[in-house]
Amino acid sequence: MTDFYARLKFIFGLCAALLTFSTVQAQQLRPRRSTTRPAAPELLQLAKRATADQARGTNSAVVLPGQAMRYSWDRIGQRWTFPLLYTYSYDAAGRPTLTINGDSAAGTNGTNLERLSYDSRGNLVEQLIQGRVNPTAPWLNRLRVLWTYDAYDNYTLIQYQLWRNNAWETYDADRIAYTYSSSGAKLEEVQEKLNQGAFAFTNRHLYTYDARNRSTSVTGQEYENGSWVNTDRITDLVWFNWEKQWPTSYDIQLWNGTAWETDSRVRATWQPNGSFLAYDQYFLNNAWEDYYRTTVIFDDLGNLLVDTFEEKPGTDWAILRGYRATITYNAAGTSALRRLDSQYDEQVGAYLPFEKYYYASFVTLAARRQSILSVATDLYPNPATSTVTLVVNAPVGAAAAVPVEILNTLGQVVKRGEAQVQQGRLTATLEVGTLAAGVYTVRLLTPQGVVLRQLVRQ
Repeated sequence: MTDFYARLKFIFGLCAALLTFSTVQAQQLRPRRSTTRPAAPELLQLAKRATADQARGTNSAVVLPGQAMRYSWDRIGQRWTFPLLYTYSYDAAGRPTLTINGDSAAGTNGTNLERLSYDSRGNLVEQLIQGRVNPTAPWLNRLRVLWTYDAYDNYTLIQYQLWRNNAWETYDADRIAYTYSSSGAKLEEVQEKLNQGAFAFTNRHLYTYDARNRSTSVTGQEYENGSWVNTDRITDLVWFNWEKQWPTSYDIQLWNGTAWETDSRVRATWQPNGSFLAYDQYFLNNAWEDYYRTTVIFDDLGNLLVDTFEEKPGTDWAILRGYRATITYNAAGTSALRRLDSQYDEQVGAYLPFEKYYYASFVTLAARRQSILSVATDLYPNPATSTVTLVVNAPVGAAAAVPVEILNTLGQVVKRGEAQVQQGRLTATLEVGTLAAGVYTVRLLTPQGVVLRQLVRQ
């Protein structure tokens, strides 16, 4: 089981403060914030987020909880306290659309509300947060976050708004402009931040690629005194899995004002489910030595179980930051029933509990319907030379045209189209004659979820 109720799918570069959201964890409602990032140290964090997102998309359970009770650990009183009841609603694809929470005495009515909206491609476009003084009072607007995306599903604008004087007022915003190659590879991204009512340049990232169109370096720059200045660079990138963005190794270089100097390097080993062990190495005593260690462990349903960051100042490893989760599943192993979260306390030198969750009121979602939809989808002729027809021989719940995409082996969209609705069913004819010979993926974005079909272009 992988769920959305405490961790949303955010685009590259968002929400550094929310990196360790797990897939069965619920939190109080709060707006997500973006943050500018240096080029170098984020690759493994991005991979960690992507692993949970990808697992959620592929292993999504048919049954997800409709409610959760959360308790916080009182260290002074040594007891569980402050119970909050969460109630969840989902769309047909299993994405969360509504979360209500409040003191358990308020029941399912709650006093805090989060509403999420998505576009036809599954991108989050709005997060609305409302509140009220008691469970019978009307909901009042508080915060809103709006996302805008380009044709490659990279976000180009995020606006953070407060409700003031009966209107939404933008108090912060981030904007990114991208430059792509003819094959859709990202070459440059320029970041801007809202400053006193106008956007100002902040950071820029430049990408290079190998002959297989895989990234080999990322250069980070800051905007200073009217020009771009080098700051840091990831170089000599080696990928364990390019499509999943899992790096095996890379060097981190810093700009000394005139030239690049190697500061450190990262080496990582991966498990099939996205778990990894990574070492940050520094050149000490005329040799490369392990100095930091990151351990991230997922279960096979995409739930984060362990996330630790350690330092090795001497001969032994010392935990600087640590997180652990203990999850109890149902007999079928598809739904979490209970979860206990613990954090490492440096002063005590041990893991201490801080939250626990009990899940209930499970609801059946679209995974079964999506499976039926997938079985009912035909793609022919396959292999194809000039055109290919996609037909869904089952009701899809769509009232308008549905996006269709063709992706290459790197996961890049090389062609777009639409499937038209005819008596509740979908049909699309796609021209593939201009595509190079090879294997592609046809992706259909229906209201009930994503349907994938492999296409061979002869």
